Amino acid sequence: MVNPTTEAIQSPYVSTSRTFPQDPEMLQPVLTKRDIEFAQAINLRTNGIYDKFQIVTGEQWFSIDTTTSLRKRQSLRQVYEFTLTGASTSFPHNIAINSTTNFTHIYGVLQNAPVGSAGFYRPLPWVDVGGGGANAIELDVTPTDIVITTSAFWTGSLAYVILEYILG
Repeated sequence: MVNPTTEAIQSPYVSTSRTFPQDPEMLQPVLTKRDIEFAQAINLRTNGIYDKFQIVTGEQWFSIDTTTSLRKRQSLRQVYEFTLTGASTSFPHNIAINSTTNFTHIYGVLQNAPVGSAGFYRPLPWVDVGGGGANAIELDVTPTDIVITTSAFWTGSLAYVILEYILG
């Protein structure tokens, strides 16, 4: 039987009501348990900060260590902003990739006009079904670069790429 207090099935939510004992001897363990629950719930939440430097996401991923499944791996996030210079644009991601590096999410958005101007946006990657694929946008990550490949139609567009990854 699974113990409901184990980390494997804990949820990042805190109880909204609780009864506290009047006896000081009985109150201390209840308050200690509450503090632990708060810390665990906060630590299990996903961080909503997106920035141009490496930041902890709050996501915990399974261990690659086969001797223990208790050690979770913390994922990181970084946002990249650059302008497409042609049909294929590369931008360095500066992530030290090795055999234990895993990308967990690779996504972004392309804006076809300068910030503040009228235009439209496309998710990255994007499949151009209606146009027969002529203006599709491919998003790839190599060991050193972020690569966007598309038609020259998108040259000059602003790209935001978000990489989320585990270093080991």
